Amino acid sequence: MAETRLALQPDTPDYRDLSEWVAVKIMNGIRDGDIVPGERLVEHDVAARLGVSRAPVRDALRRLEVLGVVVRRAPRGYFVQTWTERDAMEILLLLDAVINLSVRLAIGRLSAADFAQLEQALAQTRQLVDVGCHDPRRYWPIDMRFHRVIAQASGHRRLLDLIEHLTLPIELTPKSFIFRDDPGFALRQHSALLEALKTNDRDAALACVGRNAREREDEFLREFFARLDGAEPPIAPSRKKPRRKAQPADLSDQPR
Repeated sequence: MAETRLALQPDTPDYRDLSEWVAVKIMNGIRDGDIVPGERLVEHDVAARLGVSRAPVRDALRRLEVLGVVVRRAPRGYFVQTWTERDAMEILLLLDAVINLSVRLAIGRLSAADFAQLEQALAQTRQLVDVGCHDPRRYWPIDMRFHRVIAQASGHRRLLDLIEHLTLPIELTPKSFIFRDDPGFALRQHSALLEALKTNDRDAALACVGRNAREREDEFLREFFARLDGAEPPIAPSRKKPRRKAQPADLSDQPR
């Protein structure tokens, strides 16, 4: 039986709600690659690794199921969600539509502080491009922070919640969703979008997000029609990190 490996951090916050703390620990393990898609999460194993009882682990797994991070397969229990190429493209297409709406609503509403955050995100992306970084775990969070600032400025609370929900699986397993391994593309698109937003040029701003959406839609349609008559394999199984021997957990940050 595979043992769940959780990467414990010494600076873990002391959450009042223990089940929330456990859920964050599991998500951190997925994000860091220590827990892989398709891996089984056994209550008593997770509890032993974190030094807690099974009750908060059980509640944490239920929360993660609602978020779509894990799935329950009776009678074997919970497994980390595995994303297929079709899953990825459907989520990305929805995200493109939500981003388009957020730009429509945010034009003319962005503050100086908002623009400063957008400029900072661009500067960080430019640094990654300059050093030739193609690690989606580094550039994807910056990419989505850029769009969250715009969504926040739109004043549409449910829109921001939807972006958070759609981007969570991408943040946890970015290699399952990033088809264009090029932060330079994001830098060019976001630079043009920022200039359009600064001048309140609605047409130019929507053209920027529209170009990216059209490329993604074309990519999705090619995949969709190619798979109508065949099985849909999981996305890039060879990318999974090799399983490492579990190390004793450092529980010095265990909440009291």
